[in-house]
Parts: sequence; C-alpha cells; structure tokens
Amino acid sequence: MSSFSATARKPFRLFTWIFAAVVLAVLAVIVFYHRELHPPTHLPAAGSRERGWLEAHVSVLAVTPEHEELRLRMSFTPRGALDRGAGVLSRVVRLHADAVGWDEVDLAEGRRIFPHDITLDLTDGEPVDYPFDRYVAELDLLAEIDDEDGKRPIPVDLTFDDSHHGFRFRTHPLPADDHGYGGFKVELERSGLVLGLAIFLMMLAWGVSYVSLRLLSLVLEGSIDVNLDMFVAFTGLLVGMYFFRSVLPELPPISGTLADFLAFLWAEITAALGTVAVGVVWTRRESRNESQK
Repeated sequence: MSSFSATARKPFRLFTWIFAAVVLAVLAVIVFYHRELHPPTHLPAAGSRERGWLEAHVSVLAVTPEHEELRLRMSFTPRGALDRGAGVLSRVVRLHADAVGWDEVDLAEGRRIFPHDITLDLTDGEPVDYPFDRYVAELDLLAEIDDEDGKRPIPVDLTFDDSHHGFRFRTHPLPADDHGYGGFKVELERSGLVLGLAIFLMMLAWGVSYVSLRLLSLVLEGSIDVNLDMFVAFTGLLVGMYFFRSVLPELPPISGTLADFLAFLWAEITAALGTVAVGVVWTRRESRNESQK
C-alpha cells in the first residue's frame, strides 16, 4: 500500500509543479501587459508666450508597419492670450505639419479646436524583420498667427501619450528650428511582452523541428514500425504548424518574416521531410508485401 502511494505521489508532484509554473507565467504576462501603459511624455516648447500658446495632446491610434505608417490623433487647447474661455480660440491659428497627406489647417477664431488625425512615415525598418523590427518616425509641427510684422510662430507644448500595446516608444524632443518647426522623434520596437512571447513560440517550433528530425532518423534506421499512425502524426505537424504560426502576437499580415526563416519554416520543412519519408517507406513495404503474396 505504501509503495502504491509513493508511486502515485510522484505524478501528482509533477502536475503540481507544472500547474504552478503555468499560473506564474499567466501572472507574469498580465503584469507585463499592464506595464505597457505608462504616463505620457511632456515636451514643453521654447519661445515667447506673450501672444499665447497651444497645448497639444498626441495619442497613438495605430501602428501599421506593413504600410509604413504611424497614425496619431492631436487634440489642441489654447492657452494664455489665445484662450477666449472654455477652450475657444481668440484668433485664427494656422497649423503646419510635416506628415503624410497633411494640408495647411486654419483653426477658426471663436471656435473650439476639434481633434486632427495625422499620419507619419515609419522609416529605417522593415516589417519582415519581425519580431526584431525597429522604426523611426518624426513629427514636425508649426503653429502661426498673423501679426503686424507678418506671420509669427507660437509655442506648442506637446504631450505624447505613447501607451500602445505591442510597441515600445522612445521619445526624443526636437527643438524648434529657425522657421519655428518643433516636435519630437520616436523610435519604435516590439514591446518586451511581444518579443518574449514570439521567442517562446519560436523555441516551441524548434522543439517540433527536433522531434520531427528524431522521428525521421528512427524511421530511416528502421528502429520503429512505420504505419498509418506515424504518417498521420507527421501530416498533423505539417498542417498544425501553419496555424500555430498565426498565434504569434502582433504578427504582420505578411509571409516570410525573420521569425519564419529562424524557426517556423524549419518546423514545416522537417515535418514535410518526415511525411515524405514515412510515405515512401510505407508504400515500398506495402508493395513488397503485395509482391510476396
């Protein structure tokens, strides 16, 4: 009775350790998921504020590396002499931005400023480098008012809310140039959560490759019996890895990424080799059996 209890206790202990590891992994993922949200970055502008200034809140709408675009939404609030009260402009403000498809915009006097969407180019990166792809984007912004001496730039204080799941931003302020343009440059890369999960799934794909190669060697050595179950196992791996790849987090909708060449294509290739080898060995054996009858 005691020997039976000792034997049964070992699988229970193994299950307990595995279950505890899974629970800890889930808790770690939840913690890292919420840590991707953090306080915004404040970028105050230089220059005289005698004629008023604007506060701009910039938030991330979407990051689409396959289109090389970063979509932002900008909300403006007039301050100082520009504020008539309740966020209403006291005079016309003209906005310029170095962005895709952006035209010069006049913010009307006596009106509140409605949000404007803007699209920036993503440069210095390619989505095929997933999950190690990195990008750079710049926002150059200029706000002007009509003065007695002509157009005069006014300061724009920027608040960049870069909390966006799946990407990590590094923000660098761009000081105003001689023409009054100022803004920020951002460097984007996959968040630690995305990168960690992608590498973990790639390791599983390498594990599938190892298992496929080991089974293939046993089949070619004749160490195991080749039957229908073995053929189904290899074909199941061949088909299943295609769908397993789709669970990669933030995976761009393109084929042939770096993750594919590092892991998933090799899992597919080894499973395909096993399928062919088992099929050939099986058909040859059946042909030999038929000829002996």
